[in-house]
Amino acid sequence: MHLNNNTVAMLPYDKCTGCFACYNACPNNAIKMKLSPYGFYRPEIVTSRCNNCGLCSIKCPTLGNTSASPINRTEANILSYAAWSKNNALRKNSSSGGIFTEIANTILDWSGIVYGVRWKSDWTLCHAKAESKQELLPFQGSKYLQSNIGLTYKEISQMVRNGRTVLFSGLPCQVAALHKFVDSENLITIDLVCHGTPSIIVFHRYLEYVSNSRTAKSINFRNKENGWSKFRISIDFTDGSSYSDTFRQDPFLVGFLSDLYLNDACYSCSFCSMPRQGDLTLADYWGVPKEYKNDLGVSLILSNNEKGDKILDTLKDKGNVELIQIPSESTLKGNPRIVNGKLQIPKQRESFLFQIQRTDFQNLQHIISEVNCFQIKK
Repeated sequence: MHLNNNTVAMLPYDKCTGCFACYNACPNNAIKMKLSPYGFYRPEIVTSRCNNCGLCSIKCPTLGNTSASPINRTEANILSYAAWSKNNALRKNSSSGGIFTEIANTILDWSGIVYGVRWKSDWTLCHAKAESKQELLPFQGSKYLQSNIGLTYKEISQMVRNGRTVLFSGLPCQVAALHKFVDSENLITIDLVCHGTPSIIVFHRYLEYVSNSRTAKSINFRNKENGWSKFRISIDFTDGSSYSDTFRQDPFLVGFLSDLYLNDACYSCSFCSMPRQGDLTLADYWGVPKEYKNDLGVSLILSNNEKGDKILDTLKDKGNVELIQIPSESTLKGNPRIVNGKLQIPKQRESFLFQIQRTDFQNLQHIISEVNCFQIKK
């Protein structure tokens, strides 16, 4: 049978975000999600199982309508807030102001379910569910890799049909994919302002390099020991030793923030735009007005519709957070990915991703030095 109605056939390779929508959509288990040689999730068709039904392409958020729900607000009337938890311990252990955990705790108080991202034992990421505050703890903190969604969209669809309230936090492409499966008042979505997803293979080569035969016990991309604006990556090992460096000097973070090894689709992202994909959008509030700046971390919240407003009203009523409304134009200066999905592809990207499959991370650090966005231009 000639297969031409599936996502793999219809979607250009460099437009695939690896969101797992097609994987969740297939009724015949004819799609497998595998890591590409460059380290990004891509769908593969098992031709013997595919009946060319086209459901995978219908559910693909890139092939379909990429815009958010029409009730979501445009840039002109967005509601923007500087925010942080009043719980300083929670705030310190979070990437910015601790707002995700405060929202998630509220959903759990309503007997709801929270889906977020956690590490697996092989140092890849997966989406998982939490039904207790203890289960929320692994979701805290930024994790700069693609997550394996698995069958999360199908699970959430069933949960909301059963009357459960569900909070889903993910990248804009993942939230857009979920909305292809679920349209319900019981679903609350948070999309994160995303710089792009770096290669999983590059990260694992880097981890081998800094581990130097040690076994990693924990990884924190956003250690705020020296303050939110001077965050570090820190890795603790089972032998009691550790590795730590600043985001301006750690080679993996420098390469990531210099756009050297992002997923193809991230250089022209359809989902980094207004209106946003989630009911709420969360980010670090880089460029926060001086009167609100605090090195424990400040979150930026965009409330994109009335459902988002209601969640924030609940937080205000609980009195656990500081919420300060900010003119929307001031929020964009330090967070251009809210409205602009365009990034320039470094000319060294292809060579780096080709070579990393064949050599150690250490041998390619000279390429990272070439593209280092933190270098002072003379």
